Amino acid sequence: MRKIAVLTLVLLAAAGCSDNQNNDTRGATGPKLATSLQEMFGQALKRPGLSDFERSTITQAIKTGKISQTDYEDAHSRYAQCMKDSGVNETYTKLSSGLYEIHPPLLTTQDAGEHYKTVSDKCFDGMFTVEILYQTQQTNPELLADQYELVTRCLVKAGVAPADYSAVSFQADLKGNFSKAPYQVSNVRAHECLWSAGFAIVSGT
Repeated sequence: MRKIAVLTLVLLAAAGCSDNQNNDTRGATGPKLATSLQEMFGQALKRPGLSDFERSTITQAIKTGKISQTDYEDAHSRYAQCMKDSGVNETYTKLSSGLYEIHPPLLTTQDAGEHYKTVSDKCFDGMFTVEILYQTQQTNPELLADQYELVTRCLVKAGVAPADYSAVSFQADLKGNFSKAPYQVSNVRAHECLWSAGFAIVSGT
């Protein structure tokens, strides 16, 4: 029997975009991260501790209205090179959204897991804000703050879940390890929706 582990990642769409939850605007579908990408970029630019790369990239995005694919590729390349230089052999899959899904090496011990997190955090430093803003731009055009609403809408739009599939349905399927979900988490389109919304699926025997 195949076992599925679901790791809920930091919601990349929300992290680092606003320090004040009262700034969220409420639309017909619930709370939002901002009223527009430009507003979200402006919020991010005010955060302390940005690297020169992050600051220049976000400043440019405010002018043009988006994070460019070139700047995202640059951020990812810097991160990947840092991981390689640190002796970590992880791999990446480029998704249809333009994002890179990270595949960590097999971590068999707690020490290995802690070491990986330490190195990953170090390599993301100075790149992370560009990564999360680009992910939001590409996968969350409505700027939804609700992680469950985000993944549900993606699954329905991708055609792998029925039109009446809701955030409540997803949470029930998540709790039940997707054993009764109306889709297979291994489905390419479902998998991409899950990853993009901050859910990493790890399966094994």
